[in-house]
Amino acid sequence: MTPPPGLTYLTFSDEVVPLLKRGLIPLSAPEASLLPGYSVSRGPRQASVSDDDYQQHMAAEYQRLPANLQGLLTFEAFLQQAQSKRSSIEQAMISRQQAREEEQQGNPADWLWRDLYTRPDCAMAWSQTGFGAVWLGIDAGVWQAALDGDNPRDEQLIQDVRYDAHWPLSFPQRLWFDDPQRSVLAQQRLIIARDQVDKTIQVAGQTQWLLYLPPKAIRLVLLGGSIRPALKTQLSGLLQQDFRYQRIPLAHMQLADRGMNWVFSAVR
Repeated sequence: MTPPPGLTYLTFSDEVVPLLKRGLIPLSAPEASLLPGYSVSRGPRQASVSDDDYQQHMAAEYQRLPANLQGLLTFEAFLQQAQSKRSSIEQAMISRQQAREEEQQGNPADWLWRDLYTRPDCAMAWSQTGFGAVWLGIDAGVWQAALDGDNPRDEQLIQDVRYDAHWPLSFPQRLWFDDPQRSVLAQQRLIIARDQVDKTIQVAGQTQWLLYLPPKAIRLVLLGGSIRPALKTQLSGLLQQDFRYQRIPLAHMQLADRGMNWVFSAVR
């Protein structure tokens, strides 16, 4: 059988059976993963304030004075009075500028992510996940609609990874980027705000975030060619017995008769 076009694939190993039973998938936190682009080099911090910037700042402060005070105090006198405090004023200016830069950049720790694949015929992708993996073919539109409910988002949660040498500095935009040398993987990435994921569990003392995966969004299940027989049996049994998954096609990777390619043979 030929996998239908337009699907994006979540990949799993032994954990797939308990996750499907619960209808949840785990997400990763950027700071606890190898997600490219998590860290940003901001370069050297501003160490001083130029005379022009200081003068502009003080002029703006002078304009904030009540009119009656401005009538009693010239700008030159205002500057003279502030001279003894110039060092602390400049430090406050630097701190405010750094805070503005950090706010504009955003915080990567505010986001969660999950990698997906779009090419079940890609040997490198299967090498990444392991040929014993299980790939769930997902209709991304159906999944997002279920997550959005009555309040659709403006942005798509699942987007193509941008394979580019130049990445933006702001988050979450930066998390969509990856090394151009990995472009053969043709990945997509799900990025969602951490405060929009309310289900968590503790695993070995670490928090794991869980996102709802509606059964109707799963359109295909692919079994790697080296899948463990016990896992294949468990998964096949779940798909057959659980009414939520009974109509989802299941296929197993097999080497083609010729060449080094493979085909997917329908199991049901």
